Amino acid sequence: MIVIPRLLAEQVQATDEVLRERLALDFAQHGLDVCRDSVQNADILDACLDSARRYVDGEGSYQEVVENFDRSHEMFAEDDFGGQLAWSVRAAVLVSAHRAFEEPDSKEFPVLSTAVDVAKEMQKAAGDHAALRAGLDPHDPAAKALTWHARWEEARWQLLRTIELVPNPHRLPD
Repeated sequence: MIVIPRLLAEQVQATDEVLRERLALDFAQHGLDVCRDSVQNADILDACLDSARRYVDGEGSYQEVVENFDRSHEMFAEDDFGGQLAWSVRAAVLVSAHRAFEEPDSKEFPVLSTAVDVAKEMQKAAGDHAALRAGLDPHDPAAKALTWHARWEEARWQLLRTIELVPNPHRLPD
């Protein structure tokens, strides 16, 4: 039984919305960094995440978020690993900067994912990336141990990041 993803989901869901938004971006950025050597035009996905992070921090505009989101669409349409990763990054942007898509004159995008969904997708991407680097098809049974190991390591990083950012729920009284 894999406990880390379940514990991760519990911890993420117990946080407030702002922290979940930041975690979704952190999960996506780390997953992109892990898989960067298997993706062409990773700079487009970096720009997408950077504009969403600036927007969440109150430093960026919704136009920038929407423009970078639209630029990433061409990668999303690819039917390969880059498309899978682009989908996950775009999901993180929708989770974290959803208010940008509610602004006047912006296109309407429903938020279908959560920070936990982004975490799961990035774990899958890390596993698939490990198999691709080894020259294996991620769906090949021979790749199973390798993909599970990489997924576990990604989940471990995500859990540690969450624990680092989440305030202790068992604070001592003042």
